Amino acid sequence: MSGEIPTHIMELDDTTLLLTVRDWLRYAVSRFQAAGLFFGHGTDNAYDEAAYLILATLHLPLNRLEPFLDARLLPSE
Repeated sequence: MSGEIPTHIMELDDTTLLLTVRDWLRYAVSRFQAAGLFFGHGTDNAYDEAAYLILATLHLPLNRLEPFLDARLLPSE
């Protein structure tokens, strides 16, 4: 196996492979870091900003990320 990503996978939108809160958190942190975002309105790093945005969007407690990390998201979420 060459380690190359199969063409049919590369053609998918990257986000179609994200299933859990953990997946989305990792993706958001990576994207925020790559974009060189400035943090200064309540958070000071990509991880905290992504966690806040994900928890707030899903109407989850803002101080309780850990119990939800491996929860799979529904298509409507």
